[in-house]
Amino acid sequence: MEGIKYRSTRTSTPGVLTDIQDGTAYQNLFREGFFRHRYNLALGFNTDGVSPYKSSAYEMWPLFWQVHDLPPALRFSLKYTRLCGLWFGKTKPDTNTFLRPFRDELVRFYSRPHPPRHPPT
Repeated sequence: MEGIKYRSTRTSTPGVLTDIQDGTAYQNLFREGFFRHRYNLALGFNTDGVSPYKSSAYEMWPLFWQVHDLPPALRFSLKYTRLCGLWFGKTKPDTNTFLRPFRDELVRFYSRPHPPRHPPT
């Protein structure tokens, strides 16, 4: 997909923030080498609560993610935004509880042995 090349092909002006990729935290990930591999993706998570009806004591909090390596027009489009969780309760979600299954799965994925990577021929 052409959109995933956005991270490596976009141009930016030092000191000018036009995209999340221009931010210090995002740039530090590259300096530390974590995101240097071309197949790694930076995900963003968003949530906001809503009451299912006016007199409800409960709230629903959908959790969405976007791939920040896509151009903004694609990143926030319905086609590339995914619902990855739903919190329902009397309180706001505890982020640690809400994202624990996702974090645990990532830890399992990166902890398992991976086959050696060979450059494409």
